[in-house]
Amino acid sequence: MMGDWNIAPFDSDVWDRAAFEGSTHVSEPEREAFRRFEALGMADVVRPLVPTGYTYWDYKQLRFPRNEGMRIDFVLGSPAFQDAVAGASIERNERKGDTPSDHVPVVVDLDLDSPLDDDRPMIF
Repeated sequence: MMGDWNIAPFDSDVWDRAAFEGSTHVSEPEREAFRRFEALGMADVVRPLVPTGYTYWDYKQLRFPRNEGMRIDFVLGSPAFQDAVAGASIERNERKGDTPSDHVPVVVDLDLDSPLDDDRPMIF
């Protein structure tokens, strides 16, 4: 499961915890909902490989240049999926440019031992 969860599970996932007091993203109900997925056996497969870094910066108040962001985009997977993860990255530089998103890609590289994995690019 992956995407923009709009939850910062840890205080270190926001640039300033005090700035979010009484707000969304850091409330205990939100964090508990995230932990429930982990209790089901789903694991954040990126954090062990990329322990720090934000995935979102508000457009207001120069948040990106100041690195005042949040880590709210996640890839969670089963133990079997986690075992297949060969690498991960948060592509911060994708936030730069003329018309960037306020989120950046979170990338997971998989090492799949399968005859279906022929290393050809997937084009949609």
